[in-house]
Amino acid sequence: MYNIGLAYGRANVRGAQWHQSVGRTACEGPVMCLAIPMQIKKIDRFLAVCEAKGIEREVSVFMLQDETLAVGDYVLVHVGYAIQTVSPQEARSAWEVYDQMLAANA
Repeated sequence: MYNIGLAYGRANVRGAQWHQSVGRTACEGPVMCLAIPMQIKKIDRFLAVCEAKGIEREVSVFMLQDETLAVGDYVLVHVGYAIQTVSPQEARSAWEVYDQMLAANA
């Protein structure tokens, strides 16, 4: 199964816990979210500057604090939070699918 911008598992459990901690209700049943693959350009503790398609964003890597992250790694970013690491091939595949969807809507 591809991680084409869909993140399952541990990171989403943390996300659901965060939603509950701020008084929001997490979705019932399996949790799935759309995330954008981005490449880490800089890291400073729990904040990273990530880039995708020439756009840079400041991203929290707090939820991945148990993983060793380095400049050049790819992460899936959902609402400003890196929720999962992915390989360069998975990131490329996701962007190919996104580009196809955008072309179909043009």
